[in-house]
Amino acid sequence: MAVILENITDPIILQDVTPPLAYLTAIEFRTLAAGMMAVTGIAALLAMDDYTLDTVLWTASMDIDAAMRYQGEKYAANQPLEFPRRPYGSNPIVWDWDDNAGRAVFPFNVKLACANQAAWLQQPKFAKRMEDIRSGLASQSIGTASESYVKAADIVAGGFTGLGDRTMRLMERYLLTTGRLL
Repeated sequence: MAVILENITDPIILQDVTPPLAYLTAIEFRTLAAGMMAVTGIAALLAMDDYTLDTVLWTASMDIDAAMRYQGEKYAANQPLEFPRRPYGSNPIVWDWDDNAGRAVFPFNVKLACANQAAWLQQPKFAKRMEDIRSGLASQSIGTASESYVKAADIVAGGFTGLGDRTMRLMERYLLTTGRLL
């Protein structure tokens, strides 16, 4: 399968891309989702054909990659996704290594986060509200009802990532909290 990535000047065609361009394939998602049926949005994802599901999983993967700075550096400098990762420098340690396969792999929490983000994307009212919050909306009122979304300090600190709550909780362990920024 060829994947075409387009930028403004030249299309780039990648044949048999390894590693994949998403943290989960449709097949992997269907297996993982069997234990996630209580999560809102999972049933809608399972009803999709593989091509559409792969597209949603790619979008979820891009959301995860763009959400924050992560600890360490990419395992391979030319890999398209942020994971797998390793400590900075020439340290040969890889944080997520599969001894049986003899290669670096995506952490299970990242795969689970991808599935949760894909499910969250199926809830447009939450996605719209998150976009409003990220754009600076702190509260809104309709008649006597009022909702407050965020403390002003959180906006300044970059406290919103565009990730759903479950996804964010799964990804927090990888968040760069101190150390070298790129």
